[in-house]
Amino acid sequence: MKQTLAEFLRNHLSFSVDDDRKQATIKSISESSVFSGPSIWVLIFAIFIASLGLNVNSTAVIIGAMLISPLMGPILGMGLGLGINDYDLLKRAGMNFAFATLVSIITATIYFLISPLNEAQSELLARTSPTLYDVMIALCGGAAGIVATANYDRGNNVIPGVAIATALMPPLCTAGYGLATMQWQFFLGAFYLFFINTVFICGATYVGIRFMRFDYIQVTSSAKALRTKRIAIAIVIATIIPAGIMTFNIVQQSLKETQAEIFINEQISRPGSVVINHSINRTDKRLSVVVIGNEIKQENIEQATERLKDYGLSAYSLEIIQGSRTDSLYSANKQLNKNEEKMQITIENQKKTITHLNDEMAYYHRFDDTANEITEELQLICPEAEALSLAAANSSDAQHYTIAIVDVRDAKKVNRKMVEKWLTLRLGGDSVKVVFNRL
Repeated sequence: MKQTLAEFLRNHLSFSVDDDRKQATIKSISESSVFSGPSIWVLIFAIFIASLGLNVNSTAVIIGAMLISPLMGPILGMGLGLGINDYDLLKRAGMNFAFATLVSIITATIYFLISPLNEAQSELLARTSPTLYDVMIALCGGAAGIVATANYDRGNNVIPGVAIATALMPPLCTAGYGLATMQWQFFLGAFYLFFINTVFICGATYVGIRFMRFDYIQVTSSAKALRTKRIAIAIVIATIIPAGIMTFNIVQQSLKETQAEIFINEQISRPGSVVINHSINRTDKRLSVVVIGNEIKQENIEQATERLKDYGLSAYSLEIIQGSRTDSLYSANKQLNKNEEKMQITIENQKKTITHLNDEMAYYHRFDDTANEITEELQLICPEAEALSLAAANSSDAQHYTIAIVDVRDAKKVNRKMVEKWLTLRLGGDSVKVVFNRL
């Protein structure tokens, strides 16, 4: 007997769950929503493991901690309680979840207070700026979790995967790091990410329960049910608005970066000059471009500045940082020596000029010596670093800079902020531009 397309799709995409499995699902989630003594200790150990992973920047350790974390149970319990109007379950799961969250943050804070490693690694920094993409991940993860749990046989295999995908543990550990180091931007950003994951996993669970048509538990007051759902909707809206704003800002920054690259390629790049780095400072409204090679003349810089408006960058000023050319210093010195006998009248001036040039060359050689001295130190804090080069530079507004070019094997594994901070302190100045060059 032939199946129609509609029947085929209905059979393969159906959300229907039989009554026995619905009861088994409710029992399973209800039991996992309660935190007993063993569950709390498992959570504490998982938090310590995740904190260690964040501290040493180990993704594998963090994933291991998320696999053993019992945090998903109360979140699914809150979604289920809301979906079937079981307010006892909703209250019980909510209280257990609040207690588990408090224990997690206290545990992480204690760890980072006693840890000798206080630098923020990339795994920590990645948990401080949530966006709408995190909302989407939480929604999809929550949907996968409730559908798998309702199937019961496969639910236990999927829940750990949902915990990994939605990353519940790392934000709590990062929030503890923020408290331990008194860096409130870390605490607020990480806790907001955790709150996003909680709200939207819970919301996806609620939607899944209603899609699969779980029976409501009779309640004495329909007004109470309506009020509860209105509060839930208000929480969802209040949670998603900041994430939307952050996403908008990220998209805007990305567009500015794209326009800046087009502007640099069309207005700054020219034969004999190489653009090795650029950055957009949104606070100071400044586009900084680092160039080596032939000097870009001031009139060309002014012309390029006038063209900023054509690329949607009218609010930004242009700063060109150009490296001084060592070969030109050698050439000037050599030419002065050749003409010394023919220019006896100006011999004193020539000597002064030669001395000045020699001083400048010694200044540049000093950078080579310094780079050789600190390369081994750099490799201790950044094993991916192969070599370090230093050079002097100046900007179009007469500011002096030190350019540090770090050759690295794998730029993705490099903690850029830590390296930049260390080089700035090691070189004893705040006008250091760091460029990472992938080999």
